[in-house]
Amino acid sequence: MITVPATLSAVLWWVLIVLAVIVIPPRRRPTAGMAWILLIVILPVPGWLAFLLLGHYKLPQARRDVQTRINATIDAQVVEAKRRMGADVIDAAVDPAYRSVEQLAWDYGRLPVMAGNSLEILTDYGASLDSIVRDIDSARHSVWVEYYAMTLDDTTRPFFEALAAAKERGVDVRVLYDAWGSRSYDGKKPMLQFLAAAGIAHRAILPVRPPGKGYVRPDLRNHRKIVVVDNAIGYTGSQNMIDRTYHRKDDIAYDELVVRASGPITLELATLFMTDWVSEGGSFDNPMQPPSDDVSSLPGLSLQVLPSGPGFDGENNLAVFTHLLHLARTDIIIVNPYFVPSEALLEAIISAAHRGVRVRMINSEAMDQWMIGYAQRSYYGVLLEAGVEIYLYRAPALLHSKYIVVDDEVAIVGSSNMDMRSFELNSELSLICYDEGVAKEMTSITATYQQASSRLTVEAWRQRPLYRRTLESITRLSSAIQ
Repeated sequence: MITVPATLSAVLWWVLIVLAVIVIPPRRRPTAGMAWILLIVILPVPGWLAFLLLGHYKLPQARRDVQTRINATIDAQVVEAKRRMGADVIDAAVDPAYRSVEQLAWDYGRLPVMAGNSLEILTDYGASLDSIVRDIDSARHSVWVEYYAMTLDDTTRPFFEALAAAKERGVDVRVLYDAWGSRSYDGKKPMLQFLAAAGIAHRAILPVRPPGKGYVRPDLRNHRKIVVVDNAIGYTGSQNMIDRTYHRKDDIAYDELVVRASGPITLELATLFMTDWVSEGGSFDNPMQPPSDDVSSLPGLSLQVLPSGPGFDGENNLAVFTHLLHLARTDIIIVNPYFVPSEALLEAIISAAHRGVRVRMINSEAMDQWMIGYAQRSYYGVLLEAGVEIYLYRAPALLHSKYIVVDDEVAIVGSSNMDMRSFELNSELSLICYDEGVAKEMTSITATYQQASSRLTVEAWRQRPLYRRTLESITRLSSAIQ
């Protein structure tokens, strides 16, 4: 005989499932929607609680309104910048083959291509930090800094001392750090004490708050890396402001890639910093002013900043990455530590390989996040069978560089991983370089990475043990829940 409580439980179970089918799928990837529904079918009440806390990956409307207002401001500033610097600087000539990439990035991120830039690629961990310190030491007006992970330690102390010295001589110094990305390091508290003692304005990005008005999903993060000096020099890339070991207890150390830009493109880096500064309660300043350099004297690199993250309506980086890969004719290079692609991105890579494009991908043998490590390995089989060349950067170093090169003509470098966290949950920064010289230099860097890697073969991959296959399957399924 069925008891009343049992009947009520069955009715509640069905109600929760029906609600899940109605509420979850709209504006969500089918795989993510199915993963959430499956979780609720198995664990209805805990599944719904998890969805209410973690199921909405866009920022609250108030924060997204900030992005909308700043986008409108940027549009007006671009018009003004054209008047000040000349339309040829803003409306830079891009190879017609990549005009659609330029338009797509503009439509999503609202930042145009800028000509008249120079770019230096830095792959040595210490040398990139030294370069940043030198530029801060030369700052006359402003230094704006933003990092996902930032802490005061022996490696970064010269950086913080340079900030304090700049502040002392009257430079406008501002610092943003991601609240979660910096939380676990012993140097966080000393860093905050140092910044306060030096009188440097600093703010945490996306601090975790309890549910309520203005609630932000606690695992939404700002993963950008930005340094802008005097609106004339800018840095971005994969490297955080922390020791190369990240103070880990194992022997993993990180190899990074950073770019140093000068020219009008730094205005876009400054604007992106200012967007995040305002989002955390800071006042808005106008960064779209002509740099102190004479743009006519700079080499003519055409660059474009692509911002992405839960503050935008779309998945900006995923859309541009996927479109660019579909345009490839001869070569694709993907260097990224975390590769858990969407269906569309995976299909773009596989179809490129099948149509004769040489596709090379470099991941790392070392895994610093085992769930992502096994999830990305679940894709190796289909990639290898399609003819993709996969190289594993030999441990204990972990290759943390993040870039794409297509046909030795276009390169994208920045902070974005190639997983659904970077496509949906993280605020990221990608710098699109429409220049053969930059692309070829990135290809040359790739060759040095390959020499430090071991190529994975189909035969070796098929011989991996059963427990690894099981972990790959489980972590791949869990990666769909966003």
